[in-house]
Amino acid sequence: MTSNKLTKYISRQQPLVQGIKRRTPVLLADSKGARLERELLPDNVIHSNIVFRCKPGASTQDCKNWLQENIRSEINTYGDIHLYVWAATCNLTTKNKDRSISLTTENNDTVEFIIHQYRQILNLINKYPSCRVTFLNIPVYSISKYNDYIKVQNPINIIQQDNNLLQQIKILNEKIHDLNLSLRVTSPDFNINICTNPKHTTCRGQHSTIKLFYNFELYQD
Repeated sequence: MTSNKLTKYISRQQPLVQGIKRRTPVLLADSKGARLERELLPDNVIHSNIVFRCKPGASTQDCKNWLQENIRSEINTYGDIHLYVWAATCNLTTKNKDRSISLTTENNDTVEFIIHQYRQILNLINKYPSCRVTFLNIPVYSISKYNDYIKVQNPINIIQQDNNLLQQIKILNEKIHDLNLSLRVTSPDFNINICTNPKHTTCRGQHSTIKLFYNFELYQD
């Protein structure tokens, strides 16, 4: 998707949703959710029914701890809830003292830790049979692009860090998909609209391989 296509899509009138609301949607997230909340329209009936529990910099375990302390009060206030968990970014990368970010681990230990936290969140929700939970996919992002955006010098191994991050996000999203599948829910694919030229043909034209490129310029920050 290009910037022009994105602008046209945003300007389109969204379709009306009809039916009876059985659960209150609650978004538990980090800065991704906080940014989304700022972009929603206050006069939209659907948007106004979403409860945002978002904190910039929140890790997956922060979200789990918050839910553990507040799930009962949330249900008392809003009735049955459908929880949408959108975290993990602040686990995959670490913010440094100079405001730059870097890859937390080179292996998949962080991915396994995130899924472990998600399963604990699921255990909390399962105590309330009328409530539901969906784990949202993690959008791809670039360490180098973010550091360039805040005008901080990147380390020498930045290309390797970016490649490792993309691979970790891919593995994490596959595990999130499997977890959601067991719950009979689905998450939107947040990466499909920024993915460009997914098919790459070798120079001799003998065979094709999948090589993904992402238009990070579509992100506002």
